Amino acid sequence: MCRLIYFLAILLFISCNVGDKKVELVTIDFSGESTLPASDLLSVSYVKLETNDSCMLGVVSQCIEMGGRYFLLDNMMAKTLYVFGSDGHFLQQIGKKGNGPGEYVTPFAFAVNEREKTLSVIDIEQQKLIFYSLDDFSFLSEKKLPFYSDKMEQLTNGDYVWYNKMASDASNSYVFITDGNFKVKKNFLPIDFESGYSIGTTRKLYKQGDEVTLYTPFSPVLYRVESDSLLPAYQFRFGDDTLAPIDFLKEKAANNSNYIPALMESHYVAFYEVYESERLLCVPYYVDKQMYFGFYDKMNHTSYLFTQDKIQTDLQVGAFSSPIGVSSEGGFISLLCPGLLLQLMEQGKNLDDNLVKLLKESTEEDNPILLRYERSVDRRK
Repeated sequence: MCRLIYFLAILLFISCNVGDKKVELVTIDFSGESTLPASDLLSVSYVKLETNDSCMLGVVSQCIEMGGRYFLLDNMMAKTLYVFGSDGHFLQQIGKKGNGPGEYVTPFAFAVNEREKTLSVIDIEQQKLIFYSLDDFSFLSEKKLPFYSDKMEQLTNGDYVWYNKMASDASNSYVFITDGNFKVKKNFLPIDFESGYSIGTTRKLYKQGDEVTLYTPFSPVLYRVESDSLLPAYQFRFGDDTLAPIDFLKEKAANNSNYIPALMESHYVAFYEVYESERLLCVPYYVDKQMYFGFYDKMNHTSYLFTQDKIQTDLQVGAFSSPIGVSSEGGFISLLCPGLLLQLMEQGKNLDDNLVKLLKESTEEDNPILLRYERSVDRRK
């Protein structure tokens, strides 16, 4: 049966006090697959990215869309940050590879500060933060990091929020806050499990507008970050499934073993991710060898749950994967691989007409097509 999931059947509101603030912790239960077609919930559109020798994308790990431009980071193959226009036309590369000022070796993540009109890139190889102008993408400055971190966002007061998956001399917590000189001011959420192996996205910290949000790998709570506190905002439940207990993880990771195969074979939720727009939460997660995509409508307090196969079939997009970013208009952005889709077309797979038109202009070696999807009712406002 189609179930729009309400309250602890679907939704619970729990009041709690953090510092001087009273917040509402909303519990969202992704319990039972929705028979509502995903196409009734989401509307889709596409952007075909230009392909040329100056912008060959391999694995896109992060995308930010703002000001009519797409910023895409390939941190595994090209190891470069690119900018495309709203129509997919390639504009330019930001920074370049090297060891000199303003140059990077392994740009792992980037953040945008709209107030200061800067874009900052973390180079995990050289452990430095590089700043570029958001206007013309010129190099501004760089700072050496006195600690390891692969994700950062900035609060409105100028402080930095860092995500930390391994304990270090600087911090033994998942998240810590520093001033502009990288002096640690606050630590939150002590690390309860660490391993040289990781699963799922490293994107446990993100910014929407001026609000910085974080979550940790094996806890189902989403926090809003204040300068001196964390405010729990959402708690996720996955029906009868649960995240792996820390004791299970430590047992499988003993002697620096790779715990991931055992976790993937278990009945625990192996990993989950969170992407948020003004209207929706998108929560992809993996359990029992199946990917699920949970959506929560913050306006009408309703949850929806789809298997990967159902959502890609309902939307007629051939293949559906976790988002890589959120658009400025409140939609989510995922990637479609032309090579895979062309094969599916040859096999007679039913694809959206607009997508087919783009594929007829594509080759198997082309850059990905951006899939944009948002709450259907938003288009009717």
